[in-house]
Amino acid sequence: MIELHTVDNEVFRCNILFTFFENNKNFIVFMDQDEEILATYYDIDDDKLLISPILSDEDFDIVDREISRRIGNNV
Repeated sequence: MIELHTVDNEVFRCNILFTFFENNKNFIVFMDQDEEILATYYDIDDDKLLISPILSDEDFDIVDREISRRIGNNV
């Protein structure tokens, strides 16, 4: 498990499924402790993974497409 940090200093422990870069944005797809698959934007700062929520429908579509491509439709 790895720790993800929010801008509000919250920390989440999770398993990273994959990361990717598209439209000049870093995306991370991960599974939380409840085994739910989630996705956010991310940056790296001082060796910490900083996450922020995905806000646009276009970016949600990008993530959905990438999850389907890499994991399949059974999630």
